[in-house]
Amino acid sequence: MQLTNFFIAKYSNILNKYRFIVVQHLMNDTLEFISYLRKYDVKIDALIVKPYSLDNDCAKIVEEMQLPLYRLVNSPERDGRMCEAILQEASMRSAQDGKHIIILDLGGEYAEILSKGYEYVDVVVEDTAIGHRIYERYTYSENIIYSVARSRMKGIEARFVGSTVAYSAEQIFRSIGKTLYAKRVLVIGYGLIGRNAAITLQKMGCKVEVKDSKQVNELEAYFDGLEVCDKTAKYPDIIFGITGYKTVEFEDVSKFSDVTYLISGSSKQVEFDIKGLKEKADKENRINDNITCYEIKGKKFFLFYDGFPVNFLFKSIPDCIIDFMFAEMIVAIGQAMDNEIIKCNGVNYVDEDGINEISNTFLRKGLWGEKYGKKDF
Repeated sequence: MQLTNFFIAKYSNILNKYRFIVVQHLMNDTLEFISYLRKYDVKIDALIVKPYSLDNDCAKIVEEMQLPLYRLVNSPERDGRMCEAILQEASMRSAQDGKHIIILDLGGEYAEILSKGYEYVDVVVEDTAIGHRIYERYTYSENIIYSVARSRMKGIEARFVGSTVAYSAEQIFRSIGKTLYAKRVLVIGYGLIGRNAAITLQKMGCKVEVKDSKQVNELEAYFDGLEVCDKTAKYPDIIFGITGYKTVEFEDVSKFSDVTYLISGSSKQVEFDIKGLKEKADKENRINDNITCYEIKGKKFFLFYDGFPVNFLFKSIPDCIIDFMFAEMIVAIGQAMDNEIIKCNGVNYVDEDGINEISNTFLRKGLWGEKYGKKDF
């Protein structure tokens, strides 16, 4: 990740004055990011990783690096207590050595915790749309909150994530001798990722219907050549949830087909009421590693990847796109420390100058040809 390395080097005199708490997926790109930070003597107090995107080989390397590694378990209460305990310990160390804290968050794990007031946390940078929405719920008097979730860079990333949601689902269907091609599907959520998933499914020959809580998004889907879901009709057999909210519940199963496939492209296990599905199920059958069948009143619900985002089963984003996102997080920190940039009490964004600097560095300063080259696109 040459771009990220470039900006870490540029802002190293700021970064190494802080201790970091990093919430991330644990894959090779995160390892590379962590290695660049440590190369410039940046103190990492904790690496907190998601359970559904954790590479065990990478975890072993982190442990060999003697980096404090913490694993989320997808329980809001337990995860919240763990994250707060980590922050409390880091705050005590900050009180002793004067080194304040920067949090790189993923999914809003620290949003509610920080609303209680933590004076040693100077900057938080959130990476996801779900996390962005959670941070918007609170006010912060002590901390500067930045988000890269709605940047132009994220729009580029969404092209790859959305298509990988579709192709990952197809791979899972193939594991049971089926295919998505030419099937009728419902995509719930027509944001950045949902739109790209829906268009990819359409290119695969699927008959795509779209449902979104925002009518303007449904209007956009209509003019993209997709059908808008008839909310009074039964659901199609295949449902993609890509909203970041709980959108499908199982109180009334009459609106479902006899066989329904449930596929998430969100960044958390939130799209489907998993608890309700399990509680109401008369039967539960593990089909393979990535599919579980639940039967309710004679209707079968095939849940893919336990309701986690299927794109994490396969590499969903090229290295250069991940490089953009890590670079933007570093630039966000640099701008947060810039007294000349006006910052609001809500969620802040990297400004246009910062986005253009990242783009120009990639395109004009040799990083395009140095590592990636046009052939990698």
